[in-house]
Amino acid sequence: MKYPQIIYAKNPSFPNEVACSVSFVPTFEPPAPQERFEVLEDEEPEQQKVFTSEQLHFIFLIDRSGSMWGERIKKAKEALILFIRSLPAGCKFSVISFGSNSSDLNVDSSYVIQYNESNAQSAINQIQHFDSDMDGTDIAEPLTRIITMDVPGLKKRVFCLTDGAVGNPNDVI
Repeated sequence: MKYPQIIYAKNPSFPNEVACSVSFVPTFEPPAPQERFEVLEDEEPEQQKVFTSEQLHFIFLIDRSGSMWGERIKKAKEALILFIRSLPAGCKFSVISFGSNSSDLNVDSSYVIQYNESNAQSAINQIQHFDSDMDGTDIAEPLTRIITMDVPGLKKRVFCLTDGAVGNPNDVI
């Protein structure tokens, strides 16, 4: 993949709901002059209501199964730390690790963490010690928890960091 991509799906049962996946490809060279992109008028997205950062709950699901050993867990941790450092002030975030089971990262005995510099640094200190030490890859259980997790007044934004080696694909679907 050479260019950023966005993939989206609409839920036929709930027409106002969509799921999106955005893949960015960092490049450090300017594009060649012949590579120009333009947005055609009929491709412009509809305007959407934007939420304030205080209304957002970012949930990070990180695969710590055995298949994530070596570079994979290293890159996943680096990405997770970058995501946390990039969060907007005032939002809330959670980090759920999974393998054969799942566990929540806690800061001050809370798994729904108020984003501020101190809490972010505490979470990052814990993430730096993550390893691929959680055996198999059962992503269905933490996904079910995330789907049913309800924090009043907050809009969920879920990010999954995994190598995709799922042991129970039918349960996930």
